Amino acid sequence: NSVVILDREDYLRKADVLLSDSRTYTPLVSNPLDRIKRTFNKKLRTLSDLCPPDFDLVQRFRVICPSLPYFYGLPKTHKPDIPLRPIISSRGSVSYSLASWLAKILSPFLGTFSPAHLRHSQDFIERVRSLPTCKMLSLDVESLFTNVPLDDVLDFLREKAHEGFLHLPVPTDVFLDLIRLCVDSNSFSFQGKYYSQTFGVAMGSPLSPVLANLYMEYFETVLLPTLDVQPSLWLRYVDDIFALWPHDSSLFQPFLEALNNLAPSIKFKAEWESNSLLPFLDVHVHRSDTGFSFSVYRKPMHSGMYIHYFSYHASPVKKSVLISLFLRALRICDPQFLPAEISTLHNSFSRLGYPSHFIDSAFSRAKRNFFSPKLSTHGNSSILCLPYISGLSNLNNSLRPLDIKLTFRQTNTLRTNLVHTSPPSTDVPGVYSISCSSCPLQYFGETGRALSDRLREHKNSVRLADTNNALFCHVRDHSHPIDWSSAKTVFPTSNSDSRRLVESSLIHNFPCMNLSPGFVSVDAFLSHYIVKCSKLQNTRDLT
Repeated sequence: NSVVILDREDYLRKADVLLSDSRTYTPLVSNPLDRIKRTFNKKLRTLSDLCPPDFDLVQRFRVICPSLPYFYGLPKTHKPDIPLRPIISSRGSVSYSLASWLAKILSPFLGTFSPAHLRHSQDFIERVRSLPTCKMLSLDVESLFTNVPLDDVLDFLREKAHEGFLHLPVPTDVFLDLIRLCVDSNSFSFQGKYYSQTFGVAMGSPLSPVLANLYMEYFETVLLPTLDVQPSLWLRYVDDIFALWPHDSSLFQPFLEALNNLAPSIKFKAEWESNSLLPFLDVHVHRSDTGFSFSVYRKPMHSGMYIHYFSYHASPVKKSVLISLFLRALRICDPQFLPAEISTLHNSFSRLGYPSHFIDSAFSRAKRNFFSPKLSTHGNSSILCLPYISGLSNLNNSLRPLDIKLTFRQTNTLRTNLVHTSPPSTDVPGVYSISCSSCPLQYFGETGRALSDRLREHKNSVRLADTNNALFCHVRDHSHPIDWSSAKTVFPTSNSDSRRLVESSLIHNFPCMNLSPGFVSVDAFLSHYIVKCSKLQNTRDLT
């Protein structure tokens, strides 16, 4: 919860070190997007023929105008030398929709194969509290995502499907081929260069956390039991393991070496308890002769910064932050640690300007929720999400009889202003403009495909003298050539309604050569307002 400034040259250097790992990444000579799209759609057609007639993979997951994933690094500020965590943002990519669907199918099976799987901190506490005490340690898998052997995961899933533990909506072999198709489609860009990930799974895909968890369940049920010496307890949350060691300490190093030899790409680092204390997730585990007890754990660089009381957020949002932290304290802390945690929260939020009555009200609400939990009443409610404007909270009373829940989002944040991980938009769906070389008139259009594809169609229409095409009519009537190099996307979006609304507003507001007024009827005031609020890009030449 603080702003971290990293030198740009250091960031690029650390990113280049990650991408130079030839075992994981391979550089490409050109943009692979078109090739990946063709291969993906072709494979979908092949696999769709093997599915039941009522399950059309092509209709569900065929891509028309995908975007290429891009790489960025998240600084691990809690580790020495601040290494980067590699993220490959795949939203809108060739495989994103398919990966989301596969993850939704597989997620309910997590934890059914290995008893070590943890759901959350409370699950961890409940499973440790009553155990006999012995030395504690935590183990961490080094770079789990980029080291997951996909073949082992697929073989594990195939075996479980044949044993009847997996119930899939398509044939098993088709389902596994779809997983491989998603993983194999993982190419991306960084700083104008192109790469392909050749091993492991990419952090940033909705499918990757599921595959990483499934691999660890394979590891714990197939490989780990082959070791002669075992911990008395092994619990895991993704790649973080909590273990109890009942043996002599001298036996641990041979155990760790044997553990690291079970799979070529999977290596563990160990951390022993210190003064009978060990942090795990957000829990501080205290060991004594009488048993285990628990308190809240914060990393050493924790800043104590939360939403300031005078920040531009709705009051329920501020209160919900407090309630969630108080609830965490009630769920994690044993009685001897709870007063200190409540005092810490009270002091932290007092420094942020929160009145005592506001903090006390949030604590009372948290206690009611903890001791008398109620089922959510908004399970089937419609959600209306609006940018936050002071006073809009009063709408909740009007919307409640309609079974609509009002929520707010913040659009003007430090993150949106300071952090820009995505490359500049170049060939994306949206509203575009094309200028004339000899006069101020422009053509405005909208497309759900790549701009280059739409330009190719416009050029063919002009060459073939298509009288329904506004660009050809302008060339014919005025003998003015079209400046094709001026074509640019001014409002990138994949939402067709937004595209049509902005296109019609631009036609209404600027001198243009369009033959029709657009899809949407807009008056002068509305069109001017829409153009003003749309944050159009590359608009310097429009006027």
